[in-house]
Amino acid sequence: MRKRYAGALVGTGAAVVLTTQGPRGNGYVASERVEGELEGRAGTFVLQHGGLTGPDGADARAFGSVVPGSGTGALASIAGEATFAHVADGARLGLGYTL
Repeated sequence: MRKRYAGALVGTGAAVVLTTQGPRGNGYVASERVEGELEGRAGTFVLQHGGLTGPDGADARAFGSVVPGSGTGALASIAGEATFAHVADGARLGLGYTL
């Protein structure tokens, strides 16, 4: 899966995603390499993230982290947590981080 980011993070992401779906719920996990600029700093880092939902989308939960030590370039020191929210016009990345 390929993504484009705009906003505080400007760049692209390439993710490998594993999904599961059943009558009692759904889930996904992903490893995503992000390349771009964050606060004017260029580099790459890896996110590992996922989400779970119960039947009919109930009890939705999302989780994710910047993989420790995965940053390169001016993002070499990045650390943090990530969540994705899926809304009508697409996905939104919430990224709490330190540089």
